[in-house]
This record gives sequence, structure tokens and C-alpha cells, in this order.
Amino acid sequence: MSYFSDPEFKEKMLSFLCRDRNFLKRTSIMLEVKDFKPRRGEGQEQEWIAEAALSYWRNYGEPIGGMLKPMMQDFARERKLAQRLKDRLMDLTDRIRKGDGLVAVEAVEKLIVDYKNRAARREYVEKLIVMQEEGKLTDERIIRETYELTRRLGKTQKVTDYGWTL
Repeated sequence: MSYFSDPEFKEKMLSFLCRDRNFLKRTSIMLEVKDFKPRRGEGQEQEWIAEAALSYWRNYGEPIGGMLKPMMQDFARERKLAQRLKDRLMDLTDRIRKGDGLVAVEAVEKLIVDYKNRAARREYVEKLIVMQEEGKLTDERIIRETYELTRRLGKTQKVTDYGWTL
């Protein structure tokens, strides 16, 4: 079982997503709402909060922070959530805002990066195997897929043209 399946770990990620600008700068490109999809027996509260936090960050360039509670109250009202579900959403919102039991942000970031890199490599290898089995794997496709993997892993070389300074 991956730590992305652990509700407690996802709650820690949500806490940083909602409150930490630097965490958002470094990880928002990697994180998606689907990373917070509920597993069997879990509610959708984490997914809803992640969607709000990531959307707010992309729209305003700031963590959702103090706007989380009013946005979740509006969300519950618009969706006409049952009282029990609304209570669970508000409880999770309060826990995230308080930041109870926070851990080192660098540790969470490292786990996210490691997990996403492993997933990208696995997807890359599977894609190459499928293309090879279908007879569609060419040198050009290998280069293109390898470039895409290195871009996703943040390992591309940045080229800087200093010619304009001469």
C-alpha cells in the first residue's frame, strides 16, 4: 500500500496545500485532484478540499488558507450535502486549518516527489513495452518518450542564450 492511499498522509498534504506557499510552489505541478480520490470506505472530503486548494492556488497564486472554511461552507450549500456529510467536511476543514500534528514539510515533499517519480518511470516503461509489442516503437518514439519522462522528472537541461549580451 502506498502512502498516497493513507488518509492521514493525504491529510498532511492537504494541510500544506492549504497553508504553505513554498510547498505549493514546489509540488502543485505534480499534485492533482485525482491523488486525493477516496479509496473504498472513505468519503470524498479530502478530494473536495484538494480541488478547492489547487484551484485557488492556480487562480490567485496564494494558498487558500483562511478562505478554506467559507469556500467549503459554500460548497456544501451549493451541493446540498446531507448534514452528516457536511459535518465531516467541516471537521476535516477545521483539522487542516489548525494543522494539528504537522510534520516537516520537506519530508512530505520528498515523499511526494519520490512517489511521482516512481509512477512516471513505471508509466514510461509500460508505454515502451506496449509500443514494442504493437510494433510501434521507433528510435524517434524512444527519444520523444524519454524526453517527456525527463521533463516530468525535472531533469531537462536548461539552455541559456548569452549571445544577446555581446
